[in-house]
Amino acid sequence: SVNTRSLVVGFILLTLTLFAESRADTSCFYASKKDHGDFVIFDDCGQADDTGFILSPEHQDNVQFGDDNLTCLTFSKENTFWIHENGRSIRTTFRDASCDNFESGLAIGMVDGREVYIDKNLEVILDPRFESLSHFLYDFAVVCNGPFQYEQRGEHTFRTGGKCGLINRAGEVVIEAKYPLEEREVFRDYRNAHNDCPVPPIRDEASAVCHAKRHARHHDHSDNWVCYSAASDEDYWSIKFLEKDGSGHEFTMQVGAAKAELRSIRKGEYIGDATDR
Repeated sequence: SVNTRSLVVGFILLTLTLFAESRADTSCFYASKKDHGDFVIFDDCGQADDTGFILSPEHQDNVQFGDDNLTCLTFSKENTFWIHENGRSIRTTFRDASCDNFESGLAIGMVDGREVYIDKNLEVILDPRFESLSHFLYDFAVVCNGPFQYEQRGEHTFRTGGKCGLINRAGEVVIEAKYPLEEREVFRDYRNAHNDCPVPPIRDEASAVCHAKRHARHHDHSDNWVCYSAASDEDYWSIKFLEKDGSGHEFTMQVGAAKAELRSIRKGEYIGDATDR
């Protein structure tokens, strides 16, 4: 069970100033014990602004934590927090109507108005010192400083502009932050040329299979696939994969010949034997 007193202390220590100087959000959204872990909106559950948050005692007792000892508390898009059961908390970005997801053990938190990478203990693991970060993709992440432009399309807000570059998992800048965010091909091409496979263009089947397996691992986050067929076209390679568990699940991947980029994935069914290439 949650040690409510330690949780209260953790919440209060996060906020060192009162909320008198700016408008505070007072309604919040979190996983509720009395609602069997469902996320519920509550009125007057506390206060949050740019200095932090305070949650009222009855809501502290009602917070439901997940198997990873974490839960998401949202007052508004600007005031969204990951909370650990031990009382530790950190502001995070608001994505897909919740806290930023953990991917490969890392999520994006906020410190002093800039984004940082945090682990599931809510410790800052990496602070590249850029305004905006993306999740690591093939061991590289796009990082940006503003100014940005924003465009609303239905329920979604799209961001362009800025000065963006690429870092590796050590936080080292591998592409200088000088490109607008929409020029993503610069970053994609770097990722596809800096890995354990031969540098593009793809000239033979072995290279095609290597890049296809790399994309498959990223797509499925596992090595649970056998590559059993590879065919070349002028512009791309078609690689067929079969799931190792014998289920017959299959997909065909198209990989660009010039730059080794993932073009498409088509799922299907396969019956028969397959030997990994």
